[in-house]
Amino acid sequence: MAGVTRYGSRPGRLGDVTVQPSSGSCALRVSPTAKDQHGYSLALAFRVVVAAGLAALSFGAPAWADSTATLNQSNVFADKIKFGQCIEKPNQSPSEDIWVFNWPGSTAGDLVSLTLNFDTDGDGDADAVRTEADGTKTIDNGTLKVWVSTPAGWMLVSGTSVITGTVPQNQFQLTHSCGGTPTTPTRLHRRRPRHRPPTGRARRRATGGARLRATGTATAVCR
Repeated sequence: MAGVTRYGSRPGRLGDVTVQPSSGSCALRVSPTAKDQHGYSLALAFRVVVAAGLAALSFGAPAWADSTATLNQSNVFADKIKFGQCIEKPNQSPSEDIWVFNWPGSTAGDLVSLTLNFDTDGDGDADAVRTEADGTKTIDNGTLKVWVSTPAGWMLVSGTSVITGTVPQNQFQLTHSCGGTPTTPTRLHRRRPRHRPPTGRARRRATGGARLRATGTATAVCR
C-alpha cells in the first residue's frame, strides 16, 4: 500500500498498526482489528491511554482562585503635564482625563471586576463611579492593564478590583495619567440692590424716633 508503513511481520501482533502520512505529517492509525500477543485490542488500549493523558492535563493545573486587590493610590488628580502623552489614547480630548492601571506580577490572571471612585465637585467625597465596563483592557508585556476616561478635573478617591490569581500586597497600581483642562462652571451674577434712604417709620427708627419741631419766630430783614 502506497504511503503506508506496516510494523511487525506476524499477523495478530502489530501487523495492523500503521503510520500513514497525512498532509505532510505522520498520523498514527490503529486498526480496530489490531491485537497484541495476548489477544487484547490495541485500538481500545490506545484510546484509554489518550483519555488518561487528557484527564491528567485537565486536573494537573488547578484554576486560579479569585482575589481582591485595592488601589495603591488615593485622592489624586490626573497629571496635566502629560496631556496627550498617553499612548493608550493618543487623540485625547482636552476635556477628558486618561487613567491607566495595571496589576503587576506574573501571578495575576484576568480581571473579574473593577470599581473606581471619583470626586466630581471638589468636596472630597466620591460621587461618581467607573467600572470594568467603562475601561479598555489590554496586556502589556504579560501584565494586565486597564485604562479609563473621565471628564477633566475629577479626583480619583479610591479603587477596588477582583482578579483571578494574586498581586503583590494585594494592590493594583495607577501607573500614569494624562490630565485635560477642566471646564469652569459659569456663575450667575446677581444685581446689587440700590440703596434708598429710609422713609416714614423706618426713618424714625433710624433717627431714634425724634421729630424735628420748629421753635422761635421768623423775622424778615429788609435792606
